[in-house]
Amino acid sequence: MWVKNPLAGPLVFTVRTDNDTLKAALADQLPVVLGPYETFKLVLPPELESPAIRSELEPYSFWSRMQPAVPDTSVRYVLPFPRGKTHRVIQAYGGKFSHRASPFAYYAIDFDLAVGDTICAARDGVVVGLVEENRNWVHGPDPKYREYANYLRLYHADEIYTDYVHLKYKGALVEMGDTVRAGQAIGISGYTGFTSVPHLHFNVMRPTDQGTLEGIPVRFEQIDGKDLQEGDRVGHD
Repeated sequence: MWVKNPLAGPLVFTVRTDNDTLKAALADQLPVVLGPYETFKLVLPPELESPAIRSELEPYSFWSRMQPAVPDTSVRYVLPFPRGKTHRVIQAYGGKFSHRASPFAYYAIDFDLAVGDTICAARDGVVVGLVEENRNWVHGPDPKYREYANYLRLYHADEIYTDYVHLKYKGALVEMGDTVRAGQAIGISGYTGFTSVPHLHFNVMRPTDQGTLEGIPVRFEQIDGKDLQEGDRVGHD
């Protein structure tokens, strides 16, 4: 049986089962970390290959998750908009509107980009997530609109991810699997999803041991994210 990682970032693959026979047969092979687009051949002993025997081994399920990561703390991020521009922070760490209640978004920073403004990559990376089909009028100050946000997700060398959220309809300037450079234009800001005003929601995340993503603090070239407060204006040359 062949397994393929469809992403440009690593995945941990395993099989979940309560069957001791199957657990023993796979113990030396799983879990396995699959690199970007990597394939892996899962080998069952000949005595377990027949359909009749396989049916006796059920239930089992295939499961994958992102590889847990420790961020490179020496990295400085580029502000996620073009050089020469300045923008105001409209929500900082732990912002009460949408950041405070979620470990995923607690360290996110919202910048007041207008509809049509350019979004730039904060680090070199690879595009591993892209949604741009939601229309610009699908938004509101209610969490029910969260799933209607257009966004880009980049994967970085230390297995960290960055999100760029609230893009406009068809607002991606890159495609899945593209390699991007820090400062490169990657999208156009919009007004989609869980929000009351147009802006860019920027978030840095690491995969956890539980297979989820959690937000982590960010340090920009000019300033540490923890020092940014609502109302501050930031920019770079």
